[in-house]
Amino acid sequence: MDFHLIVISPPAIQAGESETAARLFGQGLETFHLRKPESSLAEMEMYLSSLSPEHQNKVVIHSHYELALRYPVRGIHLNENWLGAKLPTRFRGKNTSYSIHSLAALKKLKPNTDYAFLSPVFDSISKPGYKSAIDLEEASTVLKKKNRDFPGKVIALGGISEKNILKVKETGFDGAAVLGSIWSGKDPLKNFELLRSKLLQSVT
Repeated sequence: MDFHLIVISPPAIQAGESETAARLFGQGLETFHLRKPESSLAEMEMYLSSLSPEHQNKVVIHSHYELALRYPVRGIHLNENWLGAKLPTRFRGKNTSYSIHSLAALKKLKPNTDYAFLSPVFDSISKPGYKSAIDLEEASTVLKKKNRDFPGKVIALGGISEKNILKVKETGFDGAAVLGSIWSGKDPLKNFELLRSKLLQSVT
């Protein structure tokens, strides 16, 4: 089973960030979540337009979903409030992912779910005080069931670094989403490569 490493953008746009994102794609990043809760439609569009169409196709957006109709983005990401709501017709056919915060919520995922972020798995790096709320032993039992009773992949989020990413994989998650461990240091590219090399070591 492939283990997916997903990078989430910092919440506020940083100088040179889209160029860094492009370089991350060049290093092998397959999925990038563009999450800018305070950014305007124009700012988000400027960010997307600075990327090549090939790279836009690896981007999942967290807001201003109308951009998914104008740019070839991979999909849209929705919060837990959308679990009981019907996805607007115009977005059907797009990849959809969700944020959830409990194992119980896995059963509420819609049949067309591509994957879900389950958090916080560890104490958050980017949000001080945001503590782990997932029992990894219980998660392992649920995730390693031969016939899972929920659709899509489950991606661990929250406090993931090179020190614990192999624990995430061992637990049975389909991948890990990282934010603080990438952007909190001076060199996001080096941080990404450190995580990737850790994962590669586990299969040699």
